Amino acid sequence: MTSRDMQIERRSDISPKEFIKSYLGKNRPVVITDAMRDWKIASVWSPEYFQKTLGSMKVTLQGDFFSPMEKQTLSDYIAALPEYESHVDENGRVSRTLPYLRYSVKPEMEQDFGAEALKVAQGMWSRPYFMPARGYLYPMAGLFHSDPTQERYPGFGVYISPRGAITKLHQDGDLSNAILCQVYGRKRCFLFPPECEPSLPKDREFLLRKVEDINIHRRPTYGSAEPLETILEAGDILFIPRSWFHEVYTLGRSVSLTYNFVHMSEAFKTFGPHAPWPPSILKLHLDHQLRRMRNRRKQAA
Repeated sequence: MTSRDMQIERRSDISPKEFIKSYLGKNRPVVITDAMRDWKIASVWSPEYFQKTLGSMKVTLQGDFFSPMEKQTLSDYIAALPEYESHVDENGRVSRTLPYLRYSVKPEMEQDFGAEALKVAQGMWSRPYFMPARGYLYPMAGLFHSDPTQERYPGFGVYISPRGAITKLHQDGDLSNAILCQVYGRKRCFLFPPECEPSLPKDREFLLRKVEDINIHRRPTYGSAEPLETILEAGDILFIPRSWFHEVYTLGRSVSLTYNFVHMSEAFKTFGPHAPWPPSILKLHLDHQLRRMRNRRKQAA
């Protein structure tokens, strides 16, 4: 496989119909390079912006996955970013786990930074133009009309991270897709297709990688599994299809926006283009809900 083959396709001016046909329906990742062209947040958001607007909030920072690491005010966290970044050497080697602001694992326990960020962003962004306007099974509110700026979509988060912060290899739950909107800074993303799963670490072994094995300038190695990769620049949106494993490195101080979804058109992919349409949608919906219930039980255990 050549380096060109390992790159995730980059597109612009793509219609929702083509997005469904070529990427969502085929479970293929893609980077859309112009989907923030009318978003005000693209020119406004930065770590310093949130320091000014929501700096007094107490936030829970996480490590290289989603487990709580420490609590700080948002203002103190932003002020400490240069110190955190000093733990990444010029060769990209990371010498300690760096605190990462993602979203509240249990938002009912504290102020929810993602929810507050969604409020201050009102009128400053919109549903990405390539995303379907309706037909979502998850969230159900998007069945007839989708507006992620008004509804709190599952997995919605505004992520702030210093250079050198990482999100270790994982697979989003609930049979859902994700979009990762790179508003400020740069990230390096590695995606492994579902068929690579036998070559990837089992269960949660991948979370045990030592921090000294992490280098933001190197591709992660997991046996014979070969990832697709891309560097997200400010203004890019990455579509991460369901069941794809992914690992993400922050290359430059970053602000990202992300959320998850399941669309009814995926019933074609799951059950075949000649399957009866209503039963296929119903089965996709039921499979998705059962997966959500199993994940909730695991989290409660």
